[in-house]
Amino acid sequence: MHNDKKDSELIAEYYDKYEQKLYRLSYAVLGDIWQAEEAVQETFLKVIRYRNMIKRMPEEKRSAYITKTARNIAVDMYRKNKRDKEAVCSLQGDDDSSELADNILWSHADPSVKSNMADEVENRQLITGILGRLSDDDALVLQLRIVRQLSVRETADLMRLTEAAVRKKYERAVKRARKLLMKEMMLDGE
Repeated sequence: MHNDKKDSELIAEYYDKYEQKLYRLSYAVLGDIWQAEEAVQETFLKVIRYRNMIKRMPEEKRSAYITKTARNIAVDMYRKNKRDKEAVCSLQGDDDSSELADNILWSHADPSVKSNMADEVENRQLITGILGRLSDDDALVLQLRIVRQLSVRETADLMRLTEAAVRKKYERAVKRARKLLMKEMMLDGE
């Protein structure tokens, strides 16, 4: 019983110390409040599960271990979201934004506005399809840099890479995405 109290106090101490940092990291990867909170919760479940090993670690290793665990959980959730979205999109014809679709279907705007909205939906579908065909790392680096608008340094911290590696990975991912886009556009033109 005495050991359980010590363990719960230790977990509470870890929670107080790391929760905000882990939340910010998870939110940066996932871009969703609820999923970021879920990632933090999953991280602390692992901390509880491996508490005996973690409490024997020196502080800097403990911090790195807990942070890396949260990062891995968030990246796994991101990848799962990507797979789930691809599955739903293929079933629903890639209804990327219901609000945008509603605007297209129900707006009484002039034909040029409707055409612009339709083009936007088509472009989103095309980009979503291309991201789905890239590797997880390529899609993640593009997501973090372009969609989340993180700096090279922030992206490097999240992906546990050097800034130079992120720049190169980003450059290569953009090249691959462009190549897929060109191929897709050529197929549409035939």
